[in-house]
Amino acid sequence: MAQVLVVGAVMTCSHAPIHVTGSTVLKVAGQPVLVESDFTTAVFDCAAPSPGPCKKLGPITAGLSTVLRVGGKAVVLSSAVAVTLGSGTSGKLTVTDPGQTILDAK
Repeated sequence: MAQVLVVGAVMTCSHAPIHVTGSTVLKVAGQPVLVESDFTTAVFDCAAPSPGPCKKLGPITAGLSTVLRVGGKAVVLSSAVAVTLGSGTSGKLTVTDPGQTILDAK
């Protein structure tokens, strides 16, 4: 089991914070739960030096719930794995705080 990510979760690329917003009907501790499609609009605060900063996330390859869905979309868990893509540089998504401690899922 892993914790479900919500808006306000603390995530980073290899260099700086990543911000993800969501608007699902399911909320935990007052914050919307994040689903896979929310990550397509992730905002990067990355200012990595040359060859350039991370700009977007690749597909989430692990850490999607197999049992919990919102609107038919998989909920993202604290065990999420994805690469970050940029101008000649890449890194990885790291979750340091899921934003809540109430809801776990598989």
